Amino acid sequence: MPGISLWVCNIHLLTLFYCLYVNRYWSAVSLTLEPRLSTKWITNIAFFGNVISLPIPTATFYLSGQLYNPTPPLLSTILENVLPSVNTKKNLSKGLQSSCGLVQHCTALALSKCLIKFQRVLKKFREIAVMLEEEQDGQWSRRCTEVESEMRKRVPDFMVVVAFGQQTQQASSKTTINQNKKALLAEIAQRLLWLYHNCLPAVVSEARFDVGKILQNFASTSNGEDTDDEHEPNTATRLHRVQQLHVLNILRDSDQFTWAVKLGTFSQCSFFNNL
Repeated sequence: MPGISLWVCNIHLLTLFYCLYVNRYWSAVSLTLEPRLSTKWITNIAFFGNVISLPIPTATFYLSGQLYNPTPPLLSTILENVLPSVNTKKNLSKGLQSSCGLVQHCTALALSKCLIKFQRVLKKFREIAVMLEEEQDGQWSRRCTEVESEMRKRVPDFMVVVAFGQQTQQASSKTTINQNKKALLAEIAQRLLWLYHNCLPAVVSEARFDVGKILQNFASTSNGEDTDDEHEPNTATRLHRVQQLHVLNILRDSDQFTWAVKLGTFSQCSFFNNL
C-alpha cells in the first residue's frame, strides 16, 4: 500500500538522519520538554522516548567486513544517543515531582527508556572490548567508564526517584480508576528504582538508600489483593505482580540488603513465603 510504504520510508529517513547528525539533532528539533499537562508536551516526550529507543547503529562500529574499529564513537555522540543534553536532568526531575500523575508517568517512562538504552550500549561496548581482547585500559573499556561517569551527572538525583516511589504508595485508591492509576505509577516507580540499581549502582550507594523499605509497602498492600479466583486478575493486581518482580530484581542487584532485618510486624522472610 502506498501510504504504508511512504510511512516506512519516512521512518528509515528519520533513523538515518538521527544516526548521522545526532550531535546537532536535538538542538535543531527544539522539542519543548519542560513538563506541563498539554497534548504538545505529551507528544514531545513520547517522541523523545521513541527516538532514544531506536536500535544501536552497530554497523558503524566496524571498519570493514567483520573487523571492529579499535576506536569507539565520540563520547558526545554516545551521550546524545542515550540521554541528550537538552536540560533533560532538570526537566525529568520536574516531571517526576509534578502534581499530575499523567506527567509523572510520561516522564518516568522516558527516563526508563534512557536507562535501558544506556544498559544496552554498555553491554555492546563491553562485548566489543572482549572481542578486541582489550586490557582494562583499552579504548572501548575506557569509553564505558566515561559514559557511565557522564550519565551519573545527567540523570535525576536518585532521591527524587525514591520520593516519587514513596508518593505513589501513599496515593489514594478508593475507586477502581484510582487503584489503576496508583498501580501504573507504582509500577513505573519500582521499575526506575530497579534500573538505577542495575545501571548506576554507585549513585544508589551514595544515597544510602535502605532497600528493605520497599518490602514494607508491598507486605502491607499485598494482603488479600492478589488472590486467585475464577476471573482474570484486575489491572491493578496484574501491575502489582509486575512490581513484585521489580522488587526481586532490586534485591538481586543490591549489595545493601540484609535478610535478617524485620520490618514492623512483617519479617522479610515471611513476606517471601507468601509470594
